[in-house]
Parts: sequence; C-alpha cells; structure tokens
Amino acid sequence: MSVLIGHPTGNPNSFNAALAHFEAGRLAAFCIPLLLPTWVAESIEALPIPIEHFKRIARRSFPPLTGAPLAQATISDWMQTGWRLISSRDNEQAWLGNHWVMHRMSSLVNAQGVTAVHCYEDCALEQFHCAKRHNKLCIYDLPIGYWAEWANKSKLLIHKYGDWLPSTLSMDAHGASLAQKTAEIKLADLVLVPSEFVANTVQNYLDKQVTTVPYGVDTIFWSPRGQPSPHTRLRFIFVGQVSVRKGTPLLIKAWELANLENCELHLVGKWQLSRALRLPDNVVWHAPCSKFALRSLLRSSDVFVLPTNFEGLSLSLLEALACGLPVLTTAASGGAGIVSAEVGLIIPEDDLAALVDSLRWFEYNNERIRTMSAAARKAAELTTWESYRAGLSRATSRLLRQAR
Repeated sequence: MSVLIGHPTGNPNSFNAALAHFEAGRLAAFCIPLLLPTWVAESIEALPIPIEHFKRIARRSFPPLTGAPLAQATISDWMQTGWRLISSRDNEQAWLGNHWVMHRMSSLVNAQGVTAVHCYEDCALEQFHCAKRHNKLCIYDLPIGYWAEWANKSKLLIHKYGDWLPSTLSMDAHGASLAQKTAEIKLADLVLVPSEFVANTVQNYLDKQVTTVPYGVDTIFWSPRGQPSPHTRLRFIFVGQVSVRKGTPLLIKAWELANLENCELHLVGKWQLSRALRLPDNVVWHAPCSKFALRSLLRSSDVFVLPTNFEGLSLSLLEALACGLPVLTTAASGGAGIVSAEVGLIIPEDDLAALVDSLRWFEYNNERIRTMSAAARKAAELTTWESYRAGLSRATSRLLRQAR
C-alpha cells in the first residue's frame, strides 16, 4: 500500500505530510514542481537581493525528504510554463501550479502499488476523479476553513471594511472555482484539517469524515532570543497578509483607540489594503522577508497579535510561540486548543472593544510577559512537526485498514 501526494509549491505542512508517508514506508511519490537541494536554497537566501520571488523559491527545500521518491517538473514543463510562472501575477502562478499538480498526479494514479491519493484544496479534482475510476482512496487536505463559511463571512466584512480595500483586490481566501472546491471535497474519503475551527466549518455544511491533525513548528529554528530585549518600548508584532481577512483594519483601529504609551506595533507581510491608508506613527510595516529576518523580528518583539477572521491553523502563531511570545488572537486562528490563559488571550473575531481591552491588558500587565513567554515556549514544544506526522500517519493507517 502506498500514497501519492502532491502540492503546487511546497510549504511546511505539505513537506511534513510527504515525510510522514515516507517515514511510514508508504510514499509512492511526492509530486511537486520544484524541490531544491539544500545548498541551492541556502545560496539563494544569502543573496543580497530583496526580491520576493527569489525568497519564495528559496523556501522550496526540505532536507529530510532527501532520498524520497519525487515527481518534479520536467525541462519540457518549465519551457512551456517557466516564463509565465516568473512573469505572471500571484493568481496566475497559483493556477499554473495547481494545474500542473492535477495533471502530473493523474498520470501516476494508476501506478502499481498506489492505494490512496493525498492532495490539497484547489488542486485535487482531476486526480480524485481518476482515483475513483481506479478504486483508489482520496485524502483531501483542507488547510483553511471551508469556502462556504468564508463566503458568508466575507460579505459582512466587505460591507464593513470596504473603504480599506484596494479596488483591484478580491476578498476570495482561496484560488479555484467554488464548483471545483465543492466537487473536490465531495469526492474525498477523508478530510484532514489542522484545527477544530476548520473542522466545524466543514461539518456545518457537509457530512464528511473529518480528522483534525494540528500543524507543528520547528522548535530548533524558531527559538527565543538568548539575551534581554534590546528595546525599552513594549513591541507588538503581527505576521501575515496585511488584509481584511487577517483582521488588520480592526487591529489598526484598536491600536489607535487603545492609545498605548511607550508601545509600538510592527506589521510583517504582504500589503493587501488600500495604498492610501496612513499608519499611526508608532506602527511600522515590513514587506515579506526571509525566515531568518522574520525570526529576528519575532525575537526582538514582546507580544504576537493576530486578530484574524478566517484561518486554518496559523503557522506564524506557532512560530511566535516557539520564539517565546505570548499571543493575542481569535478562535479563527485555529489556536484555541493551543493558546491557554497562561500563554495568551483569545478574543471573538471582529470585536473592536475586546481587542482594545486586550491590547491594554498587555500594557498594564507588562511584568507578566516573561512568565507567559516561558509558557508560550512550552506550548510550542508540545506542538511539533513530529506530532503532526504521527497524527497524519495514524489517520492514514485507519483509512487504509477500513478499505481492506
């Protein structure tokens, strides 16, 4: 029995999912257009070029998969789509990657020994149809809440925060058509989700077998600073797309209303709000950066804040915990089962008063941050990629046993 898995770009959760199958001895192949040798990725990271495309490419490396069976893009594939991939916008890049995964995996579904097909939202439809024709199992990985839930929530947010949005930006949290998303999940024999938040968004609409397997964090790389904070002001940090979905307009409003003394807020991520927006003097925006630069920013901060409206399980939240930061977030972050009262605060989504009060709480209880920092690190140490791989392997094993 073996599992065929694919992802259009590669990210920590897909790398570790493939590794889980590899460690269990049942990886047929990991279909990914590009997986770089470690030395190439490190060379790209070291280049003094602040170009986002290069930094993205550098992330496409995962040494633990050395020796694993891979199905990567051929020279012909790159000749056909390479220039379009480099020169196209994000949404077209996503479409090209998703299309490649579906086509490549479909060609391998009926390979000898393949028992199940494991793929992700937006790039699973073709190979799932092929798998069903050949009596193979379909494992659907849903990294963010179900689209129907977001469709309802986004209408309210657009009405409320329309003035914050650029006219050219869509509020769609996903990439493929809604018809494709619906067809993909209906074909699935098992739906894997990273949090109870995502599980609830599925079960509100569909009767599907859903298994929650929380993502993890690399606690060796993401670690606390080794010396006292180099600054005297209390520093809050937000990491993620600077967008309505992530709750950034609410955060900026709350920050102004809270009127915190001797505090500053750093926003790190791709800007997806109106360019006409003016930030308060004690708010600083940083463009997307390498993981090394992000680690430095987290280590030099005191509190992580993510008032997101819709998520799966925020990897940036886990990385902040591993760096020893107390967190202020919502249940929509997927962190409700991880963030205890000793670690931080969880507030309702889109609740301005609650966010203002919580920001002030950290200012007034500054002396508790060191204790909370230690608790945050301990919480991260219980949420590792090793535990994620073990949970995914158990879920896959149960599915395969049921199909015998």
